[in-house]
Order: sequence, then C-alpha cells, then structure tokens
Amino acid sequence: MKPWKTEEPSELLLSVFKDISPWFFFSDNLYMVTNPGFEYDNTPSYSINFVCTDSNSEASTAMTLTVNILPNTPPTISGLPTSVSVNDGEDGPLKIYDITVTDAESDSFICSLSPAGSPFNYQSTPG
Repeated sequence: MKPWKTEEPSELLLSVFKDISPWFFFSDNLYMVTNPGFEYDNTPSYSINFVCTDSNSEASTAMTLTVNILPNTPPTISGLPTSVSVNDGEDGPLKIYDITVTDAESDSFICSLSPAGSPFNYQSTPG
C-alpha cells in the first residue's frame, strides 16, 4: 500500500492507507479527480482508511470513510399525454405536442421514436 503523508501544523502525521488513485487524491483535504469514470454497477462504494499518528509515533487513531457512488438517473419526460388527436387529411409539418425532457445530472441525451417509418418525427429544440 502506498501512503500519502502530510505534516500538519499540530505536529500530526496523517497517512491515507490504501492506494485510492486514480479516483481520489489527498492534499490536506480529500479530493475526487476530474471525470473519475465511476461505474455504480461495478463499484457502488469505496472505503478509504485514514490513520493519524503524532510526530513521536506514540499515539494514533484510525477511521474509515466510505464514499458511496450514486447511480446515474435516466432522463425524465414531462407532460407527455398518453394520446393526442390529429384530423384526418391534415397536412404537415404540424407540431402535435411540446415534449419536455430533462436530465438531473445535466447529461446530454438523445430522443427517438418507434416504430421506425411512422409518419411522425421528433425535433429537438436546444435550450
């Protein structure tokens, strides 16, 4: 195991035991790296062990921090009714309904319609 160490003004030595990179790093505080690539389905949590020892190596304390990874939530479709009516013989293009789609994590998303080849399409309006 590779410990990270830092001298604190109070003469305490803090070691983080467990090679937690490439997801986290320690520099007086615990940080998560940019875009760590967490996969909730593979690893829903990480345990990080902290040990603080005084400069005389006479007294120490240990604690474990568990970092829980939250699963990504799918986009949400709001206000879509179960049916709408269009007059027979209507000529397009005709907007049938405004659909609102949002993503809680602000991830980009793609919407599609099925079955393919139907007389309808979906047009996204950025914003």
